[in-house]
Amino acid sequence: MARRLSPEGLTLIVICTLDALSTYLFLVLGVAREANPVLRTVAEMSPVFFLVVKMLTYLPAIAVAEWHRTRNPQLVQTALRLAVVVYLATYGAFVIPQLLRFLPTG
Repeated sequence: MARRLSPEGLTLIVICTLDALSTYLFLVLGVAREANPVLRTVAEMSPVFFLVVKMLTYLPAIAVAEWHRTRNPQLVQTALRLAVVVYLATYGAFVIPQLLRFLPTG
């Protein structure tokens, strides 16, 4: 029997995937540089490989959390919610200011 993905897990997948796709787009357009040195090296090799590796950084972790949810649903729900907050806070603090530099002024 298949289990349903939790709202927190789905939210984290959507956020991480949007981050991966937007990073890919910004790299292709030349308006951003990957901060993670390992992912930067991968991005320089191949944009498609970059997306695959980026997704491998979060999909397995979310899958394990969702699997563990049957054993300790409150812990997993709290952990996934915290992950969403930390991810968005980090994105807001470090990525958005960098992107705002490219907005036209005046």
